[in-house]
Amino acid sequence: MNKRWIFFIVLLIIVAFSCVRIYTVNAQNDKYTPKNINISANQTIDTGKGIKFHLLKPLKPVKSFDKETNSIKYIYILPFNAENTSNHKITLEDLSPDGKNFLFFGQYQYNKQLMPYNYDLPDKYQFNTEIPSGKTVQGYVGLSLYPDEKINYKNFNPESSKVSAYYTIIDEKSNKRISYKMTLNN
Repeated sequence: MNKRWIFFIVLLIIVAFSCVRIYTVNAQNDKYTPKNINISANQTIDTGKGIKFHLLKPLKPVKSFDKETNSIKYIYILPFNAENTSNHKITLEDLSPDGKNFLFFGQYQYNKQLMPYNYDLPDKYQFNTEIPSGKTVQGYVGLSLYPDEKINYKNFNPESSKVSAYYTIIDEKSNKRISYKMTLNN
């Protein structure tokens, strides 16, 4: 055989193995692509870890002045009832992937950010994150957005912009991510 045929056969083998590899990697990526479920107020999310979140109707945005940035900010607040269905106390930090104080994500346009609880919320929305066995605690998460383009995203308008909240869990049966989406404003 001449050198061109050998080169051509080696090239075909490389292309064939690359196609198989791309196919198997894409098959594995399917479990990382979240299944999005739109939910409305008064629906329940079961975390599968002993806590059920009963999402309540989002509150009207709270307008306040941020001294650090010297500008006006709007805090979108999502209230929820967290019910402990296990036989031991659970803190919400136990559910968080890295033990921090967030479980929800907020989204404006294509930009997602964490929605922490007990951080950046007015005092009346602070709550105890420890939930005793068999009890229900009302909690809040908040998303701060600024209409000032220097601080926040462009074209943010508190009256007309769509703002959403997400809660993502991993389904134990299928090992896939399920992302629950709720609109925070109308």
